[in-house]
Amino acid sequence: MKKRNQSFLFLLFFCASFCFAQDTQDSLSYYSAIALHPKESRELINASKYFSQQLEASKDTEDLHTQLNSLYYIASINYKIGSYDESEKAAVVAVEILDSDAEINNKEAYRRSFYNLLGVVYADQHNYSKAVELYERVLKVAANTRDSAIAYNNIANVYKRNNLIQESHEASTKSFRLTPKLKDTLTVALILNNLGYIKTRIKDYKLGRLLMFEALKLRNITQDSTAQFSSYSNLAKYYIATDSINKAKFYANKALDYANRLKSASYRQKALGLLVELSTDDYAKAYKHLNDSLEIEDKVRDNKYALMRYDYSEFERLALESQLKAQRQKSKAIIFAVVAFGVGVISILVFFYLRIKHKKEKLKEILYTESRISKQVHDEVANNVFQVMTKFENGTHEHGVLADDLYQLYHKARDISNQLGSVDTAISFTETLEILFEGYESEEINIVIKGLADMNWDKFSAVQKNIIYKVLQELLINMKKYSQASLVLIRFETDGKRLKIMYSDNGEGAVLVKHTGLLNTENRIHYIGGTITFETEPQKGFKAKIVI
Repeated sequence: MKKRNQSFLFLLFFCASFCFAQDTQDSLSYYSAIALHPKESRELINASKYFSQQLEASKDTEDLHTQLNSLYYIASINYKIGSYDESEKAAVVAVEILDSDAEINNKEAYRRSFYNLLGVVYADQHNYSKAVELYERVLKVAANTRDSAIAYNNIANVYKRNNLIQESHEASTKSFRLTPKLKDTLTVALILNNLGYIKTRIKDYKLGRLLMFEALKLRNITQDSTAQFSSYSNLAKYYIATDSINKAKFYANKALDYANRLKSASYRQKALGLLVELSTDDYAKAYKHLNDSLEIEDKVRDNKYALMRYDYSEFERLALESQLKAQRQKSKAIIFAVVAFGVGVISILVFFYLRIKHKKEKLKEILYTESRISKQVHDEVANNVFQVMTKFENGTHEHGVLADDLYQLYHKARDISNQLGSVDTAISFTETLEILFEGYESEEINIVIKGLADMNWDKFSAVQKNIIYKVLQELLINMKKYSQASLVLIRFETDGKRLKIMYSDNGEGAVLVKHTGLLNTENRIHYIGGTITFETEPQKGFKAKIVI
């Protein structure tokens, strides 16, 4: 029995909790709809009480989303009943929350809503420049077509109130072009009503009337009292402009009827103003004109300090952002300096490493060259000198034979000197190359040279010419030693500022393996900013292309 009672109490508690949560959600939906589209003034009062309670409760729990929602509806309700100061205060508090560093989901959506609302409030208080500034901010953060359409429509309204009709028409037309993409009936009606009225201001009465009646038709379907008041007001203004006094009175009285339903002092004042304008009493018209002027002065004066507070708050926020930005820039500068210092140190270390490595490579090259010279002198000169000495000591050969042997020794010594020495700059480089090529021609080897006579070597430095000479010499040495070629073709060409030297022979060819000699030619050509490529296959000769 005790367990049964406990189960019953749990079920009762669960149902009560569920019903309370459901009731809270239903209340939020109900009062939100009333705040945005009220039908009676009593509903607005009840909605205002509900959202004020929600705001106070959310402050205790630090629920920022509930605070922002409550502030939006409070600001919207106060605007509808003509309490512009209270509406502005609620909206400004919300903007301050959004400008804080708090992480809030849909922050930009909230910002658009409050900017739009503040823009409407400032427009009603005749602060047109501030209103346009806020709507332009909305355009920058617009997330969809509806946001952009409403922003353009609001800008059009501001220009219209400031009698800038052409600018108003341009903004309203931009808004109207977006209506095919809109599914919200009330938003479409809002845009049609506004553009229709502006059309009448530029004397396009027929189209203006059609647009305003289409807007009224949509608003009557939704039964939005605030929107219906706006349609009747604009139609009254249209018929005043076209001198249809009876129709103007009819729609002005309809506007007054909806203002009374909403119990909005500001709406009643606007409707009565239309009726006074239709009056034939000159004193009444003069009074209305004077009253309107005083009302504008009062709104501007009363709003002056509230705007200054808002602007000052915005200034403080921007100043703080500027300080934070400056601090970030300072931090970046320090990081950059540290990185630059590190890069500098690493660069110096790399420089010295490469320098030492280069010295080692240079030393290896010198040792290799000395070894090569020593071997060549030993193999080609010293052995032959020893043979001549032996012949001379034995006295077995005639002087003519010994003279021929000595002459051959001289030519070998000269060839080695030419291979290892520097280019003789006393004679022309063309002549130097011709001498080089002649030295490798024989009865078995024919060397054909093309384009050499047309070359202008003056623009090449001594280092470049020396390297060109050594590389060509290396190619000819390899040809004579290994290829068994009978024909060599060397062609010189100029392509703009580039020199091209094409070498080819009809030797045996081979699988390309870059031995020390070929690697040396590559290193030398690279040193003067050029390239050299090799091409060879067995039984297909050898080719090299030099580009400098």
